[in-house]
Amino acid sequence: MTRSGRFSLGWTIASVGLAGPAAGTVWHVDATAPPGGDGLSWTSAFAHLQDALTHPDIAIGDEVRVAEGRYYPDRSAADSAGTDEREARFRLINGVSIYGGFPAGGGDGSFEARDPGRFESTLSGDLFEPAPRTFDVCGEPPVGSGGCFDGTPGAAGCRDGSCCDLVCDAVPVCCIVEWDPQCADVAADLCSHRVYNVVYCFVVNAGARLDGFTITGGYADHPESIYRRMGGGMLVWNGAPVIVRCRFTDNRAERGGGLTLLGTSADARIVNGVFARNRAAEGGGVYIEDGSPQFINCVFHDNGASDGRGGAVYDSTTGSSITNGTVAGNTAATAGGGVYGVSFVKNSVLWGNTPDQVAGTIGVAYSCVEGAISGPGNLASDPAFVDPAAGNFRLRHDSPCVDRAHNGLIAPDAGDLDGDAEVGEPTPLDLDLARRVLNGTVDAGAYELCRYDLNGDGAVGIPDLIALIGAWGTDPGGPPDLDGDGDVGISDFLELLGKWGPCT
Repeated sequence: MTRSGRFSLGWTIASVGLAGPAAGTVWHVDATAPPGGDGLSWTSAFAHLQDALTHPDIAIGDEVRVAEGRYYPDRSAADSAGTDEREARFRLINGVSIYGGFPAGGGDGSFEARDPGRFESTLSGDLFEPAPRTFDVCGEPPVGSGGCFDGTPGAAGCRDGSCCDLVCDAVPVCCIVEWDPQCADVAADLCSHRVYNVVYCFVVNAGARLDGFTITGGYADHPESIYRRMGGGMLVWNGAPVIVRCRFTDNRAERGGGLTLLGTSADARIVNGVFARNRAAEGGGVYIEDGSPQFINCVFHDNGASDGRGGAVYDSTTGSSITNGTVAGNTAATAGGGVYGVSFVKNSVLWGNTPDQVAGTIGVAYSCVEGAISGPGNLASDPAFVDPAAGNFRLRHDSPCVDRAHNGLIAPDAGDLDGDAEVGEPTPLDLDLARRVLNGTVDAGAYELCRYDLNGDGAVGIPDLIALIGAWGTDPGGPPDLDGDGDVGISDFLELLGKWGPCT
């Protein structure tokens, strides 16, 4: 198995996760493709994803391969400039697998050319998509930004940098002199051009897979339809798709900013996912009204529930589970700054959430939880993340969460991460696609510590070599004394060189 690309939050892919060739037709989508293609090869690819998903011949067993680029649900060959319809969305299909992360043009044409870490495929609900986004991070407003950073009816205020850019470009006085009701009206109009749900899954069960995408820019704020007030990034209604290696970022909704699951059979499996900077009144990252979804090897960070519970995850029926998750830096207005109502949290890390880590949850086991919580194998020690401010939630070598979880609680390989078609085996890989158990006992959290990765970036490389040389001749009582002989020297140097590259 090889790995080559990387998102900053830690997942990499080459050919991992494919059990074999597609049983049916392979459709190709490439944002750089010229118009007029039939989608049956990279040289005749569709330019718009909707043309593949709405094609009359798409059927169970088919596969859609999507090249790097941004794809909008309101665009197709018939409407290449977009319809600006907020009702537009990408809809999953029974028995169809949709894979992102291929290079433009398809590379050598094989599945192995796929690498979402390098070739990011984005499903965006932000139909205006201004660039660049000047104010990506909330903080002190820059000089001249004025009231654009104030709360605005119908807009997201400083949390939505693209909205600020739109208003400042359209009516500069709003951002230089004064933010008044007229500016608020302009913002409400300009900033509402986002679809309600970027991705939609309605009664889809048999073999539906979404794999290797960034899902962003959904804004579920419909004044009347409850279903368009939920799941800005994705709405699953009585469906059980497999969602693998997807990042839900910067989505908004009344409930479930990133993802909402509704209905008794909403039993989705979300594997190696990242939920970041999503916002909702309740269930900032995820809102679960029914069903028994599972979250495996997922990171939830900087999501927020502005008026209720569940900064990262809210479950009203306690049917969900989180296994080997990392839940950090999320906020809720009332309870469950991390998670609320989840049935079972196991082998996980919950730290730095406000006002609390867990509320209304039935069971927590073999997890690192700030403030302590009862349950087998739990501890309350600082997990020692590498660099949480930079979004790096890997564990340092001195983390008490290393080798602290329980192998018997590892979730089944619902995402078939190693591509061997054995979905009942324990999940063999972590969020980095490194081996899930490296030292005999699984770590708590989404990442397994790589002994040779001295700086915690998920790979063995020059920084680790420098760290080893810096400790030459010492006895650190652990790495970089890799052979454990009490001295950092030539044997450790050679051992590190032998592990060069991604932590596989």
